[in-house]
Amino acid sequence: MLTAAWIQTRPDHYAPFVAPRTVPNYCNMRILAQSSELDDIGINAIADILLKPAGLSLEIIYLDRSEGEEANVHHHGPMTAALASIRLLYRPYAIHVSAAACR
Repeated sequence: MLTAAWIQTRPDHYAPFVAPRTVPNYCNMRILAQSSELDDIGINAIADILLKPAGLSLEIIYLDRSEGEEANVHHHGPMTAALASIRLLYRPYAIHVSAAACR
């Protein structure tokens, strides 16, 4: 609710990112809806609300089963040696459908 309120009180800033939807429609469908995950717009908004004023940055470690030895890391906020960061681990939900279910 905090994220939706933040976005809706700054419609001029967020409107270009949610087009062709309106800001209220976007918040209802993507931020306030049950069982939905924050997308990049919502993550940046929550980082602006809570983390930036506290002098924290956010790192999201994304386990998406990409090839390689390293996980993808997405940084939100300035990354400096003196700045503390919060690290979140995100593993996308994968839907597995058996061949029998497709018939």
